[in-house]
Amino acid sequence: MNFNTTPPLPVQKSELDQVMAHLFKSAEFLQMALPKLRDSDFDAQLERPHKLLWTIIERYHKTYGSLLPAEHIIPEVEKCIFNSVEFASRSVQDAIYHLAKYMVSYPVSSLNLSSTARILERFMFQRRVYSGFVMLAEAGLVSPENVKILGQESQETLVVQSTTSNPFECDMLGLRPKIRTGVSFVDELLNGGARAGEAYGFLAPTGGGKTTLANQIGISFARQKKHFVVFSYEQPTDNEYMVPVYACATGINRDRISAITTMQDLSEAEQRKFAEARKDLAAYLHYKDMSGTHSLAGSGGLEEIEAALVQFRDAKTPVSAFVIDWFWPMMQRRYTQEPTSRNQPNERIYAIKLVDELRQVCGRHNCWCWVNHQSAPATVSKSRKATWTDAAEVKGWSWYLTGCFALNDINEETCQATINFSKARNTKKAHRVIKLLGDIATFVDVSTAVSYNRRTSTYENKAKPGEVPDAGQVRL
Repeated sequence: MNFNTTPPLPVQKSELDQVMAHLFKSAEFLQMALPKLRDSDFDAQLERPHKLLWTIIERYHKTYGSLLPAEHIIPEVEKCIFNSVEFASRSVQDAIYHLAKYMVSYPVSSLNLSSTARILERFMFQRRVYSGFVMLAEAGLVSPENVKILGQESQETLVVQSTTSNPFECDMLGLRPKIRTGVSFVDELLNGGARAGEAYGFLAPTGGGKTTLANQIGISFARQKKHFVVFSYEQPTDNEYMVPVYACATGINRDRISAITTMQDLSEAEQRKFAEARKDLAAYLHYKDMSGTHSLAGSGGLEEIEAALVQFRDAKTPVSAFVIDWFWPMMQRRYTQEPTSRNQPNERIYAIKLVDELRQVCGRHNCWCWVNHQSAPATVSKSRKATWTDAAEVKGWSWYLTGCFALNDINEETCQATINFSKARNTKKAHRVIKLLGDIATFVDVSTAVSYNRRTSTYENKAKPGEVPDAGQVRL
């Protein structure tokens, strides 16, 4: 027999409430439940609120392909129960509103995701398999054919299954391919490119070029005909935000772009550059405004990022890489229902959990991500070399990243800096000397011509040791 006939433990109301909260807040959990959970699994009388909310969640996802926003749940409930005979009872309405508010406030985390999935499995097994077996037994209809049907039904209720594999069972190594970013010094430090399923961090001080480099990677990536998404938490993706993006994509001076309002203000040569950039990038470079007012449900958490990735996948345009600009606001919103102030000791736990969840998202969607974060002010003020442990708000958040870049030795006169890459628990580091062409918001690798003298804390021409390179017409 393929299923357990031992009476399952009854699912308590509090446990079912927990399941509903995960269905409402976790894109991963919802994706697991959608093909398995049915309206008929809910008791028509005792679980009417849960059945109604599941119907609303399922319908919204079918229509929009994403999680139901928090501010929509109460209006959707009111729409369903208004003038409804089934929900005319005041006690039933109160129960529905109570459950809806519980779903909004319940803190969902990866630590209870697996246990909630087991509750859902137990719930469905109890309603379909065990109750079906009891009915067959009472009717005297237990037969190999009917038991086989119930066994298949048992397999369909499984939501989470862990797998064990032997890495040497096949000829393939099982590694996901590396994808070149198109930015030479980044690919050089990554030994050929970023690997799908991984998450990489980038630490730099305020104004150090975190967003600039993220945009440059996105533009280079999109030119390879691969879909790239920038999730911006720092500022809205309109007005001034797009000026350096246009400058990097077209090579037109950013001051020139900032001074115009329409394409007709550009020269014919400049218009051709914009047309070429639009042809190369329009279909592949995407920006998602997560800065607050434009964010779905105003949360901007990891669930919304995965919901966006699901939308791209369903549209047959799977995302190959994405940027989170920057980490701290996303963490604050991800755990908005729990205390995460800088004085709270649990913020490091939240950060590690979020990075771990982020890598899981990359694995599920076979893409990689780039996470911007600010260097600690103490590191910048002491002019000390930043490493992957020097995040501004949360120490050690990058332990769970595949690796972390850090910008150091910034010289504002020559617009030069060193960028190094290291892995957690690994002291081996590699670095390149880069220069910011501020007028076109682009970093270039100058390692072949320039070196950094750590004894004198200056940059020198390799061809003429001791001579400081010319600053040129650039700015940081």
